[in-house]
Amino acid sequence: MPKKFEIAERNVVITGGASGIGLAFARALGKLGCKILIAEPGEEKLKSAVASQKDQGIDARYQLCDVSKLDQVAELADAAWESFGRVDMMFNN
Repeated sequence: MPKKFEIAERNVVITGGASGIGLAFARALGKLGCKILIAEPGEEKLKSAVASQKDQGIDARYQLCDVSKLDQVAELADAAWESFGRVDMMFNN
């Protein structure tokens, strides 16, 4: 019998994660016990999204990132590895 995939304690990075479907993914996975790192270029949206997740007991953080800028994508990768030590799921939203 295949081993059951456990979602809790997974590390998740979501670009475009401060609104819309990205934020919905962040909340849903966070409620299942995942640690969340959301990214996008708007810092105020990011702060608000992380605060709302933390209010729900979700381990969430953010990183400014415009995915059209390779240097910022590299900084996002560095931030994810620094925060988590590994990334289990990545949603490029």
